[in-house]
Order: sequence, then C-alpha cells, then structure tokens
Amino acid sequence: MTGAALSRFDINLALREMMIAGQDTTAATVTCLLSMLAANPEELRVVVAEVDAVVAANGGGLPSTMAEAAQLTELDHAMKEVDHDRL
Repeated sequence: MTGAALSRFDINLALREMMIAGQDTTAATVTCLLSMLAANPEELRVVVAEVDAVVAANGGGLPSTMAEAAQLTELDHAMKEVDHDRL
C-alpha cells in the first residue's frame, strides 16, 4: 500500500480480476455439485423434486426472492456438502 491514487485502469483491472475469480468459484462449485448429484441418484431425485415443487408453487417461474430461494432447503444442503467436501 503506497497511498497513491488508483487510476481508472487500476480500478478496472481489479474489478475484472474479482469478476473472473467469482466466476471461477461459481463454476467450480456448480461443477462439483452436479458431479456429486450424478454420483448420488437418490439425492438428485430429492433435489429435482424440491426444485420442481418450488417452481410449480411460483407459477412456473424460478425463485426470484430470498424467501422463495429459502424454500430450496435440500439444494442448500447439497451446496453446503459441496463446500464442506472442497475444504
């Protein structure tokens, strides 16, 4: 840390790096989740049934609020399992 002002280029570079890092993390997490679900067909059926039920209750639309997303407890558990296994 030099205390020097950041140029527009420096700010753009930092933002691009954060976005790419976030995309890589998301892609890796989704890849691991799908791989784990493919290896566990019963859990896959449970998660798919839950997503289908929430979508149906939402008139066919995907969850778009935190309250609607909070209904996806099985999916949340599966995601947490992925995070746990990746540590």
